[in-house]
Amino acid sequence: MATPRRPLASPLVCLSFLLTLGCAEDAPPAPTDDDGDGLLSDFEAQVGTQPDQADSDGDGCDDALEVLSYFDPLNAEDRPYQGVYPRGPRPDDAAFAEMAETFGAGFDTGQQNTNWTLLDQHGEAVELYDLYGQVVLVLIAREWCEPCQEDAQALEPLYQEQKDRGFVVLNLMLEGIQDDSPPQTDRWAEYWGLSYPVLGDHSPGDYTQTDAALHYIDTPGLGYDTPNHTLLDRQLRTVTLYDLNSFDADKINELIDTPVPEVDVLLPENADALRAELGLNPDSWLVSPELCEG
Repeated sequence: MATPRRPLASPLVCLSFLLTLGCAEDAPPAPTDDDGDGLLSDFEAQVGTQPDQADSDGDGCDDALEVLSYFDPLNAEDRPYQGVYPRGPRPDDAAFAEMAETFGAGFDTGQQNTNWTLLDQHGEAVELYDLYGQVVLVLIAREWCEPCQEDAQALEPLYQEQKDRGFVVLNLMLEGIQDDSPPQTDRWAEYWGLSYPVLGDHSPGDYTQTDAALHYIDTPGLGYDTPNHTLLDRQLRTVTLYDLNSFDADKINELIDTPVPEVDVLLPENADALRAELGLNPDSWLVSPELCEG
């Protein structure tokens, strides 16, 4: 009796099997999180961080924390502030240039303020453009000025009440406890119990040589009055300039109630889960440096 022959495999089956093998060989490897920072390798490739280092810039803050709180994971100088100031997403340079073209670049009413940087009472750099999306009150003061002392203290409760909604006071200090002497921002902040940024901007006898204050003093000659206030909206456009009256809490609250401008930022797909794991509140502008190791 003849042994029955095994049926030949269908050519279609063979072709299907070969195609399956080919697809398996061509498929990219699944993203991984080799450094354990919560960011997958494909996202880290997009933002330029190191997939095998949880803290790419070595500043003590893991990349995921900095990405989710809008700090630069590739810049060791840019990390959650010691003063725990508000921070939100920042537009890129092209977006700022487009806004300046639309509104005008400068410091007059309605204009988009140009950028500047000063050191605060903790010795950390505070950059104006990092505060985009917040309502900003610029307070220019001198240590020896009694009305300045009263104003600075009166602003602290308002800042504490509204900072979580995107409000910040920038206290620019031009002089110390004597006329034309340099200010000591840490002394001023500690003595009067101030937690908002106190920024030194001293130029003896000539405010026109300061780095930032000169833009907010609108007066002829070299004389000027303190305290004075300039109010910026959430797009860092001047609303009121060199106001010598007491700060307008109603106007500040009115601006705080305006919508936060949208900013295109790249976030990981697992952003919500990472925020929950890190204890970050997506509705808050505040991130404590205590979440970092260094």
